[in-house]
Amino acid sequence: MDQQAAKHVARAKYGANNSAKLEARDLNRKLKDPLLLSALNLIERDKNAAGYLQLYQYAIEGKLQDYETVNQICQVLGDHIRRASSDNPNAKYGIRYPTQMLNFMVLLRSYGAKSASQYGILTSQIPGPSPRHIRYNISSGGPNFQLTLFN
Repeated sequence: MDQQAAKHVARAKYGANNSAKLEARDLNRKLKDPLLLSALNLIERDKNAAGYLQLYQYAIEGKLQDYETVNQICQVLGDHIRRASSDNPNAKYGIRYPTQMLNFMVLLRSYGAKSASQYGILTSQIPGPSPRHIRYNISSGGPNFQLTLFN
């Protein structure tokens, strides 16, 4: 039994983390998807406009319906447009962000040294939570935040 426990500890310590977690396996599966991979390759080669246009074309064709995060970002964008065009001056308050959208924004904000500027650029185009809201969700494990992504 001790050998088996030692092997389990060694696997956890030295094994690849992405194969051990369900979220990571799901992310790897999505990154191997030819739809997203081709857009990601365009963006990585500094052809941002072509990558985003390709994603837009996929959305128009209905090929992104299985991607919950993309759908939630579109819902937030639609809600933002509805609130901006409303005559109610208080409509901008009380925005609720879906779980996948918050997880995406947290991952975006926590990616590297220039993540603050990248986050600022993205949130100037797509409405997103403030950095203060993100810090609060990380520290408290808020109701819309899944800490399993970081375990």
